[in-house]
Amino acid sequence: MLRKITVIALFSIMYTFAFAQLEKQADSIYNLLNKTKDTTQKVALLNDLCWKYRNFDPDTAVYFGELSIKLSKGSKEVKDIINAYGYTGVAYRNKGIYSKSLELYYKGAELAEKNKEYQLLSYAYVNIANVHIYRNDFQNALIFLNKANRNSILVNDDLQKSYIYVNLGRVYTELRNNEKAHYYIDRSIKLRQKLNDIERIAVSYKYKGDLLVTEDKKNDALYYYHEALKITEKTNEDKDLIADILHKISSIYISDGNYYEAERYALKSLSISNEIGAKYRVKDANYALAYIYSVLRLYKKAYSHYVAYSDTKDSIFSKESNRRITNLQTDFAIEKQQKENEILRTKQAIDREIIKKRELMIFSVSMGLFLMLVIVFILHNSNKQKKTANSILLQKNAEISEQKEKIEEIARELEKVNKTKDRFFSIIAHDLKNPFNTIIGFSSLLKSNIEYFDKEKIVQIAATINDTSNRAYNLLENLLDWSRSQTNSINFDPERVHLNLLVMDTINLLKGQAEKKNVELENKLKQDFFVFADFNMVNTVLRNLISNALKFTENGSVSVDCEQNETFCKISITDTGIGISPDSLQKLFRIDKTISTTGTKGEIGTGIGLILSKEFVLRNKGTISVESQVKKGSKFTFTLPLFAEQKQ
Repeated sequence: MLRKITVIALFSIMYTFAFAQLEKQADSIYNLLNKTKDTTQKVALLNDLCWKYRNFDPDTAVYFGELSIKLSKGSKEVKDIINAYGYTGVAYRNKGIYSKSLELYYKGAELAEKNKEYQLLSYAYVNIANVHIYRNDFQNALIFLNKANRNSILVNDDLQKSYIYVNLGRVYTELRNNEKAHYYIDRSIKLRQKLNDIERIAVSYKYKGDLLVTEDKKNDALYYYHEALKITEKTNEDKDLIADILHKISSIYISDGNYYEAERYALKSLSISNEIGAKYRVKDANYALAYIYSVLRLYKKAYSHYVAYSDTKDSIFSKESNRRITNLQTDFAIEKQQKENEILRTKQAIDREIIKKRELMIFSVSMGLFLMLVIVFILHNSNKQKKTANSILLQKNAEISEQKEKIEEIARELEKVNKTKDRFFSIIAHDLKNPFNTIIGFSSLLKSNIEYFDKEKIVQIAATINDTSNRAYNLLENLLDWSRSQTNSINFDPERVHLNLLVMDTINLLKGQAEKKNVELENKLKQDFFVFADFNMVNTVLRNLISNALKFTENGSVSVDCEQNETFCKISITDTGIGISPDSLQKLFRIDKTISTTGTKGEIGTGIGLILSKEFVLRNKGTISVESQVKKGSKFTFTLPLFAEQKQ
């Protein structure tokens, strides 16, 4: 405890000194600001103040930035006006107010393009992409980063290129395209080393660490995180970055089970984030501490930090919704109610767990005291009863041991259920939300710019909306089927199913998807096969497995084959796609394991379709298995019982 307090105190002293240095620089700018009457010079000085305060005190930065924007209308220097929009947008982004940040970035981009300020236009595109990254909208982030990359060729600015490369690395890290992520992050490091840009080298090191974490290279990631910390501690200029690095180090220690070390770094991150008002970092730090304390069974602390996490998360997104996205007010109100219900359920679960543990403790203590009294009484009254007393003691110990094993088994089941619940809500909160972000984004784009788009562009956007809607609908359908299967509320009506017709219908349904990816979809069933199973469940299994094969195959083939023995029919779906790694194979069919591999066209999967398929196959007294080799393809096989007549 003393060590923790000492470390936090040292960080406080360091940042107090850094802030004093900032105040000294700000005082110098204030003096110049008071002396000058020239509007153009005032705008430039206010921009400097906004930029210097952006990471230490975003609220103060917003104040100076808004004042600069008001004065800039009388400025003669277009660059200063564009910078006023950009710098103030960064301050709003650090506060977590993304809608206002985007509004200012777009104004700056429009002005830069109008005045052919291509260097500032590229920076505006990078800033817009940055907000999309924070909102997990990586496709839109790529669009603007590629625009910035093409535009940077006109100005040949290495510093600007380093910004573009590091953000491209961030996006490809999130999309799990590690080869491209390494390429761009390493290029940003080389450029910044060439420019001797020490502060921004720390930023590149931090994202290099993030990438290595996704590859489970934790020691290498820790090396880059600590190198970044060394740099930031020397410059003392970017508290937001320091808070983020401390959070990432804490996350590594959580994954290693070193919860006390994880707690130390998470507390540092939370302290700095609160100091600078960085809501996004406050949210992350509180979530980490809630998890740490729940594992350490410090439920009161865990609940407190979870509530803080939920409140901060609501403040980031609900404010933006109220101000910019009025047509989604109902959705956000529902989401907020769900979060409140989740908090209440979490508190109730924690309370129930505490009560159970108290009752168990009282019972155990009572039993222990009772046994001790019995043993003392027997030993005191007669040595002849020693063997009997020992026998009773051994019996009771065995019972306690058996009870302990049962309790541990229940705890393991509870942990498994919790992981399943967390995974389920993660899919709902992230994977189901992302398609709607895409639909909303493209529909808004179409609504706002339809008069500027030609027919081909409109068809392209409409196709994107249609594809995304279908994927979202399929995911939602799988989630509903899975949840119904878990509560035994889905009907199970086994009957005589003509497998050939079902395969034919499924192939016809997915033929359009196969043609888009130049995949030959082949039905190899040469004779009639009849199985005894639930028609709807078998239909869902076939649709999910064939869709999954198409997702990871391009310019190849997907085939459906079948063979039978005396009692079972074995159905195989074989593809020539990208295959599955051995590590990912271990995680298939498990709701408590996260596996999300990008398809050949950038399709994002959740794995829920495979989990649902396994549930339905087992329900129909069948089995399911998979064989795969990376870059060669995969083969999913499941069995179903033959219909009685075909057995004969």
